[in-house]
Amino acid sequence: MGLAERLYKPSVFQKYIPPAPKKTPFFKILIKLTFYLSLATSVFLLFYKPPFPEQSRIVDRIKESEPAQTKTKLPEIEKSYKNYRYKIQPLYDYELSGLVVSEYTSDNWLDFFHKQDPANTRDLCVIWGNFIKSDYYRQVKYGHGEFTCTLELKNPSDWKNPSDITAVFPSLSNNHLIPATGEIADKINQAKVGDQIYFKGYLASYQVFSSENQLISQRGTSTIREDIGNGACETVYVTDFEVLQHENSLYWIFRTTIPKILAISSVLILVLFFLP
Repeated sequence: MGLAERLYKPSVFQKYIPPAPKKTPFFKILIKLTFYLSLATSVFLLFYKPPFPEQSRIVDRIKESEPAQTKTKLPEIEKSYKNYRYKIQPLYDYELSGLVVSEYTSDNWLDFFHKQDPANTRDLCVIWGNFIKSDYYRQVKYGHGEFTCTLELKNPSDWKNPSDITAVFPSLSNNHLIPATGEIADKINQAKVGDQIYFKGYLASYQVFSSENQLISQRGTSTIREDIGNGACETVYVTDFEVLQHENSLYWIFRTTIPKILAISSVLILVLFFLP
């Protein structure tokens, strides 16, 4: 063995130095971070419900006024909505100012009934007057189904008298809304839980007919506020609608934006998984 070979032969004691690890590209880190943050935020928003505005922030017309209702002689109205024909019979002129405590949007793939009743896209459960002035409205958990508005006491022991809840029931209504125009429909769709609203129109009954002129469904309306249970909801043909005051705007921005961010980041995560 030559001198050069002895000098440059690796020693068994020579320490092995592994190659430096590859750095993860910044865009991959950003995508993963966005995914986990949007996932955590979505879970939080799923359970978090922002509080209703305090009584001092409710406009006076909601605290002090009652729904205005007078008999009308308006003739039957015929309208077409998405290939369905409606015969709407106005019964009373009606206007209401109130606080939205729950809502239901029928334009979803799980709601099969409203596929054949496309005009009733939105139900709003609203309170006003004595319910607001009692301050109990912030102690109630509200819910909504396809046709009903539900109430549940958060802490029943906080109620001074069990009859208090029944005393404020006449200051609550669940409203099946039929917009008179597309513009009014857009305004109705802008209303969120916690918003203070005003609408005007007619308490009405209606029938829905198919393109073959077959009767598909019909709906009546309550004409009093004291009733509860089946048939107690108000059906309103809406000719004017206004959001008097928006509430929790930042919350609703997150509610509509975060799911979209989560969906996009989920797709990008899958793409990264298959990339080398």
